[in-house]
Amino acid sequence: MILLGSTGSIGVNALAIAQQFGLHVDVLVAGRNIALLNQQIQKHKPSVVIVADGVDLSSIDHPRVFQGEEAILEVIASSSSMLVINALVGFAGLRPTLKAIECGKRVALANKESLVAAGAFMDISKIQPIDSEHFGLWYLNNSSRPIQRMLITASGGAFRDWPIEKIQEATLKDALNHPNWSMGQKITIDSASMMNKMFELLEALLLNKDRYGYMACPCRLACNDREKDKDIICPCVYREPDLEEYGACFCGLYISKALHNNQIESEYVPERRPSEKIF
Repeated sequence: MILLGSTGSIGVNALAIAQQFGLHVDVLVAGRNIALLNQQIQKHKPSVVIVADGVDLSSIDHPRVFQGEEAILEVIASSSSMLVINALVGFAGLRPTLKAIECGKRVALANKESLVAAGAFMDISKIQPIDSEHFGLWYLNNSSRPIQRMLITASGGAFRDWPIEKIQEATLKDALNHPNWSMGQKITIDSASMMNKMFELLEALLLNKDRYGYMACPCRLACNDREKDKDIICPCVYREPDLEEYGACFCGLYISKALHNNQIESEYVPERRPSEKIF
């Protein structure tokens, strides 16, 4: 495998799986956790190592070490490995995802920003989501257990229990104080603002398009029949009445100007879809 983001939580777990199943790690790509990277090099003996910053090159215990995005793109093209695990953070994951697909390689994707930014231009059939929510949904969809409905939940981030009116006074330190997890700064901020859930909804729309051939609402369980699902093809038929009554649609992908400008209060949006279509 080619592992992008080896020292993050996804990367560490990917290497544990590689060791368990005897998978060869051809390339390691990491950021600034050089101590952990050197431990990984010693254990997994990759052919190539790439770091984010050139100042770290002399600190890497490997004869073939390179730096930067261009090096990542080159090694994706030249490596014989047909699996790229992309666990890079943020927009930095986009070009490696595009390059891997261009080279006909399979992408195990934990970098949802790639899909959000350019999913409409990708061959999504080459992508397997491995971030926790979408992997969980994919796993359940491929199991033999009967499923009526699946829900993606949210931890709520640092401001889960804060009164809404107090959030405008929050500091960076407050936003980084996640109640459950210890993560990098970007994902922690995205969790506090709930932006990570918006990324997951947009990611689900694109994955649904590949799965069903149409973009079924990401917050509802589709049945893979366009005629039966036509009421929940985004934007769904329930969007306008939801916006009119609550200022937001059931999925939260659309909100009214009044809600955006805090002219009305946010309310729980109930499901309008008839129960016989849900189950």
